[in-house]
Amino acid sequence: MLLKIIDFYRNGEKKKILAFSISLMLLFAAIFYIIFQNIVFSIFLTACAYFIFREVYSALDDKRQEMLHKELIEFAVNIIIMLRAGKSVRSIISDSVSWTNPPLKNYLKYLADTLHSGLSFNEAIDDFAKRCSSREARLISTALKINNKIGGDLVFILNNAVEALQESLKVRSVSRTITLQSRYSGNIIAFMPVAVLVILFFFMNSPIKEFFSSRTGNICLILGAVLETAGIFSISRILKR
Repeated sequence: MLLKIIDFYRNGEKKKILAFSISLMLLFAAIFYIIFQNIVFSIFLTACAYFIFREVYSALDDKRQEMLHKELIEFAVNIIIMLRAGKSVRSIISDSVSWTNPPLKNYLKYLADTLHSGLSFNEAIDDFAKRCSSREARLISTALKINNKIGGDLVFILNNAVEALQESLKVRSVSRTITLQSRYSGNIIAFMPVAVLVILFFFMNSPIKEFFSSRTGNICLILGAVLETAGIFSISRILKR
């Protein structure tokens, strides 16, 4: 279900996605204001919620990319086997829909339907790579397009592509393992002050509310919100690198 949501965000219309995101953030802002009765703090928490959802989306998309990577390797291997059995690329794509798993299954089904609709092979393959939105899909798509345009030994090309994909999968797994602790530590450090402030709002409601209702309190809250948001953004950028 979560992978389907990621696919919707990747392949949906940008205007609809933007409208949905803005509506969701406004809803969160309204909920936070009802709970805490402070507009500055509500805006700050909404910004934090945006960063949290962005991190969750990034983690889910990484998972989708890893699953898609593995499925594309299996798909390329099966293309090689079926080509040796005498099948054409178009028939292989149609047959592959039945045995592949999501998310690749969804992309292959759309590709097969597109090919049956009469769209040219190269255009359909380009659309497939765009929907997958991964370097691995672009590599396989490029191999299929080159073979369709100028011919050649597709089995040999795909064998080389499979070797490259397997090696990149190993590198991805090692990199993910090495950076996992750093990512979790960075997120905990980034959001700890926010969690502490929320706890104080609940357990020391009256003095905290009174302080942040004053002019000095609002200035401190604004400065803290700016610094905290900058810190979250900086840690997020460092971890991505």
